[in-house]
Amino acid sequence: MASIAELENGDLAVLYIKAPADRSNHDLYVKIIDPNSSSVYDEVIVHSVTEGDQGWNSNGSWNHPTLSTTANGGLVITYMGETSTGGSGIMQTFFSASDLYS
Repeated sequence: MASIAELENGDLAVLYIKAPADRSNHDLYVKIIDPNSSSVYDEVIVHSVTEGDQGWNSNGSWNHPTLSTTANGGLVITYMGETSTGGSGIMQTFFSASDLYS
């Protein structure tokens, strides 16, 4: 699963899921790519809760995170995830344009 959005400056934001070999604790990341050169910026983890599944789970019911651009050149990402207390819910993360290139 990957989602791609074009930022106002023409760069591409790519949202994707990574998991360890045992497929536990899935994590969401975003990476910015300049399509006109070989520039690729560091990946950024989307969520602050690092335990449990974020954006994807083993039964497939959470595998539809969304990636949207904002008017100021940033991103908003909406996904299902596990909370630090063991529950689950709809999460949102906002990145300003400066957050994406830091």
